[in-house]
Amino acid sequence: MEQIPEALALEEALNTYLETVPESEILLFVSLMILILAIKGFALWTAAQNNKKGWFVALLFLNTLGILEILYLLVFSKRKSDELGGE
Repeated sequence: MEQIPEALALEEALNTYLETVPESEILLFVSLMILILAIKGFALWTAAQNNKKGWFVALLFLNTLGILEILYLLVFSKRKSDELGGE
């Protein structure tokens, strides 16, 4: 498959940039992305379990680097036992 010159130039620029980034920063970035993915998954699971369709859609489509997900989990979500009177 033949690549166009702009794509090759972009690829070379990206490779040059990545060679200058320290490994510790790459590891930090990857670790944060894994953490954010885990938080998003847990928030989506919680919204689905609580039958909060609006929150589920918002959490699914809005990328807020975990901020909205953390707020939902800590502030807005209620466990089913809370809704049943603390049983």
